Amino acid sequence: MSEALQVAEVRPDDPGLVASLAAAGLPVDDLAEPGRHFFVFSSGIGKVGYAGWEEAGDAVLLRSLVVLDGMRGRGFGRQITEWLLARLAGAGNSAVYFLTTSAAAAALGERTGFARADRALAPASIQATRQFSGLCPSNAILMTLRRDPMQPNEMRDLVRTKYGEVATQASASGCCGPTGCDCGGGKDLADKTRLMGYSEDDLAAAPDGANLGLGCGNPQAIASLKPGEVVVDLGSGAGFDCFLAARQVGPQGRVIGVDMTHEMLAKARENSAKAGAANVEFRLGEIEHLPLADGSADVVISNCVINLSPDKPQVFREAFRVLKKGGRIAVSDVVNMAPLPPHLAGDPGLLSGCVAGASTRAEIEGWLREAGFVDVAVSVKAQSRDLIKDWAPGSRVEDYVASAAIEARKP
Repeated sequence: MSEALQVAEVRPDDPGLVASLAAAGLPVDDLAEPGRHFFVFSSGIGKVGYAGWEEAGDAVLLRSLVVLDGMRGRGFGRQITEWLLARLAGAGNSAVYFLTTSAAAAALGERTGFARADRALAPASIQATRQFSGLCPSNAILMTLRRDPMQPNEMRDLVRTKYGEVATQASASGCCGPTGCDCGGGKDLADKTRLMGYSEDDLAAAPDGANLGLGCGNPQAIASLKPGEVVVDLGSGAGFDCFLAARQVGPQGRVIGVDMTHEMLAKARENSAKAGAANVEFRLGEIEHLPLADGSADVVISNCVINLSPDKPQVFREAFRVLKKGGRIAVSDVVNMAPLPPHLAGDPGLLSGCVAGASTRAEIEGWLREAGFVDVAVSVKAQSRDLIKDWAPGSRVEDYVASAAIEARKP
């Protein structure tokens, strides 16, 4: 049984640290560089070993873990690793990595929650470290900490908080604020909106403040809206798609936006009042539990919101419930084209940023059919790479997700 450890931070020039790492063949040339933290571990029987980490952007690289001669085989390596992870928990780092040339160390990592990662897909901040770029051999194994799946309520709270911040920032500054689904990158708002498929007329038609650049396509382009129809927008945000839909359904039609974020709802209602949009209303609600009666809508639209839901099958069941017979769903959303690397899949920012929550085309088609829809079609938009690459610059998310047009009909 492993003994309790005492831990003390040490300077990078600590003689015991330097000598122990050198004896183990571990790098010592960069110990004094900024962002390094090292610790000595002891038990009742003496000094056990050393370990530390270095900061790499918002990621962390564990390093310099050495168990001293005579102390191996007692579980101290695992204890030290668990202490490091506990110390880093809640520190705001996006991912934790380590490099090793030892199969035994890789196996220890797997027992403490790590998984092997593709070196070529490591974040740029990790690849820029001296450990990665030269001090460790190029055949060193890269390990990354597996994140426990976020619980549904945690996911919902994360998204609600994120888009509440977007709405508040937009109200204060007139821009899209913190990064959300396409709310970021180097392109200006009008350029991003054009990349989604909107026209100059669309840009001019919506009231100021309605277009926050939050989307990945144009559901209007596939909805074929007709005068007099009732349209429901899932995750309506500040109301951009609702106001465009209101033009198409006319004064005899009706558009209902549903959003779970109080700040977005307030902004949408403010925009509606400015525009005098008598045939548009906004309701507070979750898209898994729509505040609408059965069979009350002709069309359900949504723009890059369903991927944010922790229960996507339920979203499609609710869309089916509120549609009239013959009603249709017309959605722009992201789909997963290739498995995300662990450091992207576990990044909360990419969950609220419409990447980590993306489902495959087959999953979406299956959920629509299970809900009762027919004429199901999911059409991937290859050109969306130019839009998506700005969501998380440098991370290559455009290699893993793409925008798609999702259509189906209630028989």
